[in-house]
Amino acid sequence: MSFPSLSCGGALKRLTKQRRESLKVALVWPATPFLIDPFVHPPLGLWYLWSVLERAGHEVEYFDLNADPIPTGFDAYLVSGTTPQAGEIKKLAKLLDGRKIVGGPHATLFPEQMLEWGYDTVVVGEGEEWINAVLADRHCRIIKTPRIGTRQSLMSIDDIPFPNRSQAHRYHFDVGGRDATTMFTSRGCPFHCSFCCHAIWGHRCVQRSAENVYEEVAQLYDMGYRAVMFFDDTFTLNKKRLYRICELLKPLDLYWRCFIRADTVDLPMLEAMKDAGCVEVGIGIESGSQKILDIINKGTTVEQNTQVVQWCKQVGIAAKAFLILGLPGEDKQTIEETRRWILENRPDKMDLVFYVPYPKTPITLHPEKYDIHFQYDDFTECIYKTHPDAFKPLTWTSGITRKELYEARQKILKEAGIGY
Repeated sequence: MSFPSLSCGGALKRLTKQRRESLKVALVWPATPFLIDPFVHPPLGLWYLWSVLERAGHEVEYFDLNADPIPTGFDAYLVSGTTPQAGEIKKLAKLLDGRKIVGGPHATLFPEQMLEWGYDTVVVGEGEEWINAVLADRHCRIIKTPRIGTRQSLMSIDDIPFPNRSQAHRYHFDVGGRDATTMFTSRGCPFHCSFCCHAIWGHRCVQRSAENVYEEVAQLYDMGYRAVMFFDDTFTLNKKRLYRICELLKPLDLYWRCFIRADTVDLPMLEAMKDAGCVEVGIGIESGSQKILDIINKGTTVEQNTQVVQWCKQVGIAAKAFLILGLPGEDKQTIEETRRWILENRPDKMDLVFYVPYPKTPITLHPEKYDIHFQYDDFTECIYKTHPDAFKPLTWTSGITRKELYEARQKILKEAGIGY
């Protein structure tokens, strides 16, 4: 079934001319029953919209359905969720009693599916610039918004108001032994890893200025936080910006953690990060096999990954290695190479997970090119982290079975003894 969509040109401009009235709006975060603890990562995407809507004069309430009841009596319901939450998103379409607007990662990938499920409007892409206009027009169906910070957008990424964190106390993230909260300093990723979905952001990263980042950190500092998790895909893309952020954060009593790639840092950068309060970095190692890194188009080498872990140990930043089993090309030899890399380099922490074949990635769109097979009943099985007894491989290759992948992971975890 095909639905008409509004382009991000004239139709969106028309929406901005609609008369705006104050509405009673519910922001709805679907349940995440697959998580051990659903109150770790707050849904910042909804909280950004919260700030935007309140500035426009709307009456806004937030509902996390992991604990809150399903809201009723609102003019509009804004639902956002990820692919593992697809089943919960579908249920909500039948349960909410007003206009139902859905957005977020899964809706952006499958907008027509959202209409089939019963949603009235689907926002494809970022919502901050256009959400008030969408609320003003009850007839729009699929809205494809331009990337904020691009020529097609009237909004700079620094123009986006900081998230409304009035419910932040419900979520608890630990950084360096301190209660922390999360924030983003950029959106998107310029790299071309074949296991990652590029349909949402493309290959462009839009970064906030160092000064704008500091302003939000200062707000969190005033709220009492002394630790922050920067959730950018890669925090260290821009060396000049990184040094400026470190310069601004250094006077604060602040611990922080971020994600990096081995080819985006050097020893002086890590030293500056350490001096500015960085206590841990998460590194996308992916595999200890160069064969696998090349197949997935990672763009890094085993040697680079080894070097960055050594540098982290040298400067005193905890290195957490993110590794994946079951990627295209995996066989017993590549598993052994990953096992040896872990044992020889011994990162301080480790996430060793099975490859999750998320929809619309280069691998899942063309599995025949990658010699990989995958099978799952629905998107709720596309889970990166879940209860330990529910962790199972979803993929296999000509060189290794799902049973062998499961056994290999159990063996490596037991042998390495590295926590996550």
